[in-house]
Amino acid sequence: MHSCHLLTFPKDDHIVESIDTIIKNWLADLPENAVANWVIENHDNLRTSSKFGALTVPMFTALKLALPGVDVTYYGSEIGVEDNMYLRPEQITDDNLAGGPRISRPRDYQRCPMQWDDSINAGFTEEKKSWLPVNPNYYKMNVETQKKIPTSNYNFYKKMSQLRKTNTLKNGDLQTYNITQSIYILKRSLLKHESYIVVTNFGSETETVILSNVIRDIKDELFVYLGSENSAYSTGSKVSTVSTGYPLQLRPQSVVVLTDKYIEPELPSNKASGCTESSSKFISFICVFVLSRWFL
Repeated sequence: MHSCHLLTFPKDDHIVESIDTIIKNWLADLPENAVANWVIENHDNLRTSSKFGALTVPMFTALKLALPGVDVTYYGSEIGVEDNMYLRPEQITDDNLAGGPRISRPRDYQRCPMQWDDSINAGFTEEKKSWLPVNPNYYKMNVETQKKIPTSNYNFYKKMSQLRKTNTLKNGDLQTYNITQSIYILKRSLLKHESYIVVTNFGSETETVILSNVIRDIKDELFVYLGSENSAYSTGSKVSTVSTGYPLQLRPQSVVVLTDKYIEPELPSNKASGCTESSSKFISFICVFVLSRWFL
């Protein structure tokens, strides 16, 4: 098994080209019968959210989990943990630098404890203090909080992980499309099974993507399996692959995962409306009761 680190390049305008080159070269150079091993974060390099921004976390999650082979997840990637930049010099336990001598910052920044909940030490330990200080944002960025948010990084990661159990992602072919400096597309397909298409926008503007201009033999209509919180797409939404209808309008720094398999649309939660309805009925009852007492 051979490891490929997908984010060894600097943050610049060539991010799409860099990702495409790394993926293609790695797969082309694999020995016969070898299995690719994909890595985005580890203890020696900056975390994704700190290097490329918090919005890119689900984008890289979708790309990495959709690739053929073995996924390696560094703890905290599931929720988008950030480097802890607040360590004081005397708190540093490792003098080695993150990413080697090119980066003049200690790698302890990305080694701080996992943020499980909003309790003391983020639920990592019951001791008075942990081996490294917890990132101060643990009170809002933690597993328990994100479990309750349907559009969180945690739930995005969970749904992409479930997708890896499909025959298409386990045994399907891979095609990649580097069409602009902003848009990168990854397609997984398998004969007699559904296909999945990951579309990412690394740019700074909303992009209209006509998928039929890029991908051959594609259906006129696809369904959204999953979209990042900022994509404006929810599970089950329909997307046209042609210029007519409702082509994909992808917001900057967002990602959607499409499929040609029918996906049941998600219904908006009716808890709030149910609450409002119950409150209205209760108020009406009180009013009737008071009026009855007044006139009788």
